[in-house]
Amino acid sequence: MGNRKIKLLASITSLILVFAVMAVGIWAAAGQTVNVTTSVSFTATGVSGTMQGTLTGVGGVTQYYNSTSSVAGPAYTFSPDETLTDWTLGSPTAIAIDGVDGEASALVYTLTITNASTTDAIIVNIADLTVGTNLGVVSVVQDAGAPITGIAGDYSLTNIAPSGSTVVVITIYVIDDSISITSADITYTVNLTSVNA
Repeated sequence: MGNRKIKLLASITSLILVFAVMAVGIWAAAGQTVNVTTSVSFTATGVSGTMQGTLTGVGGVTQYYNSTSSVAGPAYTFSPDETLTDWTLGSPTAIAIDGVDGEASALVYTLTITNASTTDAIIVNIADLTVGTNLGVVSVVQDAGAPITGIAGDYSLTNIAPSGSTVVVITIYVIDDSISITSADITYTVNLTSVNA
């Protein structure tokens, strides 16, 4: 009888320990976020058109550029020889991550750029793409094509034809999902330059 009590007590103790570990694991994995403090700059040299941008996090939460909220705002209209140094995201800025290291938690930037010219093409370059601690660049893709190879954070894209448009997707992953990132510190510049088509 004494042995049964000891075995039962050991089993209950083991069960409580398992529940405690699970609870701590779930608590540790929940609520991780990336506080996005991204800044996008762009220069338009001799070109005009529009640009719309979004940032999508885990769970499909989307934030929009050129907007004061998480609701889509109008596309930004740029004019020739314009420089915009702080094209910011709407709020909120905290993007949830799944909290499980080894699973894909990514921040996906989508830029849609249109060319207003009927005669000139636009050369597109993503320059100085840098990410902060605990982040890495997965890929830069244009119009659902193959990933573009970058050199020191610079990516040369295919020209936008007259009256055409392009969609650029920049994917950045979270290296360690188990910790929150207080400042994502992601920056890049979009350079748009006119060229005779």
